[in-house]
Amino acid sequence: MLATDQQVFCQMGVVSPDGYFIYNIASNTFNYINPAFCGIFGLTAEEVSGNPATLLEHVHPEDKIHVNHCYRDLLEDRGFKKYVFRVAYGDDEKHSQGVSIYL
Repeated sequence: MLATDQQVFCQMGVVSPDGYFIYNIASNTFNYINPAFCGIFGLTAEEVSGNPATLLEHVHPEDKIHVNHCYRDLLEDRGFKKYVFRVAYGDDEKHSQGVSIYL
C-alpha cells in the first residue's frame, strides 16, 4: 500500500464506527487497528496483535463460514475490502458489524 493510501485509510479509521485494520501477511502482523475495531471485539490492540485467532472466537457461530470465505477472497484479490458479519457478545447477544481491511 502506498504511504498516502495508508494515511487516508488510517484517517478514515479514526472517525469510523466500523472496524478498520491493515494486516501484513508477509510478517503476520497488524500495521494498524482502529479504536472502533477494538471496541467491536471487546479486545485491546495488544490482545488482537498478540493472538489474531482470538477474533474468530467473537464471530457469531453462524457467520464463521462466511468470515472464512471473506478471508480467502481477500487473500486472492488483495487490496481494500469491506465485510459485514455478526459479532457475538455474552448472553447470545449479537450485532452486525462492518470491518474494512487493507492488505
